[in-house]
Amino acid sequence: MISQVPPHCLAEVKTTPGNVDEILMAARAKIAEEEAAYTKPTFTFDELLEYVKGGEAGDAKMFVQIFQEKIVKDHAADVWYCYAGHHWELDELNETLARVEDLIPHYANGARQCSKQELKATRAMDKETAELAKATREMFLKKITCLQRRRYRQDVLVLAAAGESSLGITGKEWDLDPYLLPFKNGVLDLKKRLFRPGQPSDYIKTVCPTKWQGFDVPAPRWEKFILEILDGDPDLIAYLKRLLGYGIAGLTVEHKLPILWGPEGRNGKGTLLETLNYVLGPLAGPIPGEMLLEQKYPRSPAAPSPDIMALRGKRLAWASETDEGKNIDAGKVKLLTGGDTLTGRPPFGKRQVDFPPTHTLMLLTNFRPRVNPRDAALWDRLHLIEFKISFVDAPAKPNQRPRDKYLSIELKKEASGIIAWLVAGNFEWQEKGLAPPLQVLGSTKEYRKSEDSVAQFIEQCCVVGDGKIARAKELADAYVDFCKDGGLKAIGKKKFFENLHGDFLKDRDNKGIYYKELGLQA
Repeated sequence: MISQVPPHCLAEVKTTPGNVDEILMAARAKIAEEEAAYTKPTFTFDELLEYVKGGEAGDAKMFVQIFQEKIVKDHAADVWYCYAGHHWELDELNETLARVEDLIPHYANGARQCSKQELKATRAMDKETAELAKATREMFLKKITCLQRRRYRQDVLVLAAAGESSLGITGKEWDLDPYLLPFKNGVLDLKKRLFRPGQPSDYIKTVCPTKWQGFDVPAPRWEKFILEILDGDPDLIAYLKRLLGYGIAGLTVEHKLPILWGPEGRNGKGTLLETLNYVLGPLAGPIPGEMLLEQKYPRSPAAPSPDIMALRGKRLAWASETDEGKNIDAGKVKLLTGGDTLTGRPPFGKRQVDFPPTHTLMLLTNFRPRVNPRDAALWDRLHLIEFKISFVDAPAKPNQRPRDKYLSIELKKEASGIIAWLVAGNFEWQEKGLAPPLQVLGSTKEYRKSEDSVAQFIEQCCVVGDGKIARAKELADAYVDFCKDGGLKAIGKKKFFENLHGDFLKDRDNKGIYYKELGLQA
């Protein structure tokens, strides 16, 4: 009953019709959090005696007893984390070292019990027992002195994090359940459609900063914004909602790379992703464009890989490609969208870390990157989403609309509603899948066709049929002229002939190499 919940535990919960269960859950979670913070374990005198005689190892055992499920050491990253009610937070202020001091009151209690035993034995004229009690008290007091030294505390922490039953974890435990969407005030299970308190065993450390306030929180300005940037296309709007909804789950089953393309700029795609970054916090964010594009000087495999590690725990990630004529790196795209385990090393990490990917990756660009038209496996991953509307101060063209300079501010006010919209999109994805509309499939098909300059050359400059032949040199020269006249970027001769080999037979005579069933138009 609500009356059983202390009023201060309800202070941060916004009451709306129908959310009584959420209020109760939040209140009970608050109580559990406070109890966990203030309830200290008690130890018998025999246990204290065992710990004090055990040296640093004994102190480490006591520390583990006190802080089990409250503090962990990530050995891969060589850092400590503290439990913050629903998730784990990085110990940036070295709070763990200070918490070793919490052993002192327990040892002080042991010293007081020894003093009582000594006094009682002295009154009973039991010299041997009195001396033993005094010596034991000195042992406790000496321990208290040791625990005030920084180096000693550090040694205790090393032992407390060592071994199977310690506070240490390998670093592979983090953010493993893809259906858990973590918030500051709890965890939403997208599979069960249930909002619940977080648990230490969830091992969640990447958290959405927006408060969860329910499934039905509205976001009218956000929905209007989506309508505007997609020019009111209902199929495209529904698809984008499913795509982003799929993205908030840590799943990688779709193996797609959506390309958000707007050739004129100022088309809302940047505002879209900036808003998602604000709403989702560390669960979403940009990555370097170089992670998806071909590079002249690839990085050494032995070097730290902060770009790969930056994907850990991300749900939505996007790269921005700003230069025209860049080539997509097929290997990188297949790796980062394929769902296989990723391996990286933090800049100051001791060892490489293997982790399952949790991100949906997107490419944000004003220029469509170059893609090998013959790489069918890569094209199967691409979805081209066109942003045709441009938002400017003085609209003059049919595809231009007036810019709302306060848009970003208004969207941020609807953070909880945007979360509810994304969650609804996730539920729609669970029921229907991505189901790209014809507009997306058609745009992607046209994109692939435009990338195949060889196919365009054959279609516009050649004749295909029995008895036709074309000399290799004549074909290559004609292809270069065709690309130059059409403003296309010609591929090299080697790749040009490789493309021809797949469709036409070549032969040789005393005049050189020629291709059968292919001739140049007169």
